[in-house]
Amino acid sequence: MGLIISFFQLNQYVGLTVTKELLTQIAPEIFFTIFLPGLLFEGAMNLGTEDLFENIKSISAFAIIGVLLSVFVAGSVLHFILNVPWNISLLIAAMIVPTDPIAVLSIFKKQGVPKKLAVLLEGESLFNDGTGIVIFRVILGLILTGTFSLGQGVLEFIKVVLGGLIIGLFLGYLISKIISKIEDNFIQITLTTILAYGSFLVAEHMHLSGVISVVVSGLIVGELGIKKLSAESKLEIKSFWTYAGFLLNSFVFLLIGLELNVQNLLIYFIPIVIAFIAVLFGRAISMYFISHIINKVDDSKLVTTFDEYIPLEWQHVLVWGGLHGGLSMVLALSLPSTNMLLVQWRPFIITTVFGVVFMSLLLQGTTISFLLIFLGISKKKEIEYNYDLEQARQYMYMSAEKELESMKKSRMISKKLYSQYLKVQRDSIKKTERKLAKLIDKHPSLKEEQVKEIENTILMSHKNALIEGYKKGHFSKEVMNELIKEVNHKLVQKNEH
Repeated sequence: MGLIISFFQLNQYVGLTVTKELLTQIAPEIFFTIFLPGLLFEGAMNLGTEDLFENIKSISAFAIIGVLLSVFVAGSVLHFILNVPWNISLLIAAMIVPTDPIAVLSIFKKQGVPKKLAVLLEGESLFNDGTGIVIFRVILGLILTGTFSLGQGVLEFIKVVLGGLIIGLFLGYLISKIISKIEDNFIQITLTTILAYGSFLVAEHMHLSGVISVVVSGLIVGELGIKKLSAESKLEIKSFWTYAGFLLNSFVFLLIGLELNVQNLLIYFIPIVIAFIAVLFGRAISMYFISHIINKVDDSKLVTTFDEYIPLEWQHVLVWGGLHGGLSMVLALSLPSTNMLLVQWRPFIITTVFGVVFMSLLLQGTTISFLLIFLGISKKKEIEYNYDLEQARQYMYMSAEKELESMKKSRMISKKLYSQYLKVQRDSIKKTERKLAKLIDKHPSLKEEQVKEIENTILMSHKNALIEGYKKGHFSKEVMNELIKEVNHKLVQKNEH
């Protein structure tokens, strides 16, 4: 939509001219403060700490060593092939390397991918955001000040990461304890919002990593706070943050579209393709290299009691599943307009970052399910395909039956021909029904999913009926609230199991 507004110059009609002009004047901290906490907190809150701990060695290696290696490799490719200055090429790489697995994880759920693989991808994504932003700020500081010390940079990196970790732990624990003592849903949601943005602001004020602080505080409140709340509170908080994450992501893409010059996408088409390949190449090298080391060296006795072996097929998915999204956009929008070098390269940076993110979503996002099927990782691939095939056939025959009925009513065909062809369609429907019944009997998981969907639908209809009944005055608000609590409890139980 942002691209459409820019391309047709609709901003003068919809009052967005001022917004576009202000984008380069707003302080970078505003973009960080508005978008990053919400985007990161939502993902962290829903990731279980138990699953995270079982894969902490792999996730840590991917999120720290992997990001550093990916930025260096991708930045080197951009420098040597496109002749981009080192500081700008590394800055672009640091923007794009952090990943956003939301789209991939939804595909994982549908395909029945092993939980450990999903946790690896999501956990790595959460923490590589923090590493990527620290690297981004170090390189940006080098551009703005013109000075850089490797030793000082390493110490600064350790300081801001550990500092952010401690603040996130403290504030997450504190808010978790407060939330567990409160029963009002709106206050609970407000406290999680305060935690998301407060943990970021406190850490940033102390010159520590606000990103790490937000991620850790989200993990803690998700584990110690929200899990202990009532079913109704869990649903309310998770619904709020799911929508908040969606809204922030959408707004970031809109702003990028407004700032983009559509012609630049065509002008920089080849650099965008090269940058996409460079980032993917950097991720491939880091993922395969680190996975190889983990598989050779790791032992269950090291740090945790879990052996974190990563099969080669999983490595392919981790490489191709590393989509890029909202965070890269936020970093691009946050570039200051006070530095001549950044002003000179800003159109190239903005266009390249958007182009790579777009290619990532388009190419990787639409093909990851095929890769899962090709590698044999999807547990449900053949069963679900056969079931969907028979359902599609049934839908096809039922549609034909309706068309025949329509033709009969309009007297386009005789009753004899109608009966003849109707029998063919109904025989085909009965045949598909028998096949569907056999598949369900043979594979109980299909029946379980259908039962879950039916029960969820029934429970939601109960909830809607209670709300409508209260509005019509059939019963009191107290009765409605009491029964809705029961329904919410059942909904949470169904979805957790």
